[in-house]
Amino acid sequence: MEKPTTSSLEERLKDKIKQKEEDIKDIRIIHALDGQIETPLGLISTLTTELKEKDRLGNLGVRLGIGRDDYKVPTGIYAIGTPNEESHVLVTANYKLTIDKLRKELNGLNLWILVIDTNGVNVWCAAGKGTFSTEEIIYRINKCKLKKLVTHKQLILPQLGAPGVSAYQVTKFTGFKIAYGPVYAKDIKEFLESNCQATEEMRRVKFNLRERIAVSPLESVMCIKYLPFAFIFFIFMQLIGGANHSIMQILKSGALNTLPYIIAAIIGTILFPILLPILPFRMFSIKALILGIIWSFVVITYSSVFHYNNSILMNVGNGLLLSSMISYLGMNFTGSTTFTSLSGVKKEVLLSTPIIVISALVGIVLMLVDKFL
Repeated sequence: MEKPTTSSLEERLKDKIKQKEEDIKDIRIIHALDGQIETPLGLISTLTTELKEKDRLGNLGVRLGIGRDDYKVPTGIYAIGTPNEESHVLVTANYKLTIDKLRKELNGLNLWILVIDTNGVNVWCAAGKGTFSTEEIIYRINKCKLKKLVTHKQLILPQLGAPGVSAYQVTKFTGFKIAYGPVYAKDIKEFLESNCQATEEMRRVKFNLRERIAVSPLESVMCIKYLPFAFIFFIFMQLIGGANHSIMQILKSGALNTLPYIIAAIIGTILFPILLPILPFRMFSIKALILGIIWSFVVITYSSVFHYNNSILMNVGNGLLLSSMISYLGMNFTGSTTFTSLSGVKKEVLLSTPIIVISALVGIVLMLVDKFL
């Protein structure tokens, strides 16, 4: 949960100036630097617009949660092509994946990119978290001495960064006016050719199936890490239950007991975003709960297949735990979609999390009690 921002912009700027900046190494981006250009500020590195195998592998890895916490590039100004003092200035986040998506669409253009510090988070999420912010843009403009680099007073920001930025305050403190570009980087060229005028289509977030499941691999990997604990729990249940007497029987039953939870992970991280538009209710935890209830009924109906006791306590316990798990996994997608606002996300998390946790704990207790009866 992000700490509410109650201080004034002036106070936040003072804090940012005092704050010690993280020393971000250029190991993520150095292979994409193809030279330097002489400017009134000295030499500025130029970025190639071509993605290399290293970029693709890195982006694939971060989709799977590998190196996600450190997938950022140094802040500052980068050049694309051979820009001059009249060239456009694009502002973006220092998340490597965002940089790659942007630069590969800029082939043949000459412009500047001002990379601000968002702690390695993409523009959309950073705007919600308050790191793609008014004070960071003002701070970065001044620190990079942008006024000495260009003669115009315009910055082009991604539209998805708008929730975190007060254009009026940026102009007031720096003199630079803000124009919001298209939602998707692929439309940048057309946007610039149209004198920075975005069409309605450029403003529209489509959020199609491909976009909805974009974070599914990461969520799946994060979830899979915890499934061994479920296996250990059910092995423990088999041991205290005493129904099986051989190691092989215990391992087999433990594996079959765990199988519904593996499928629950798939439902919560893959099936849920696929079905998102057609699931009723607004809160993601409730939407996912519907899938959890359906899957619980299937598991209870075929409980013998999964080697569960067909008792009321075991059935209710499994139902509560499975439903809670899928509801929680579904709630993780809120904030990564166009279906919710920042305030809606905070409200849902505060309301749903205690209920999910309590339901899961009750489910575990019921299953344990069943084994002792």
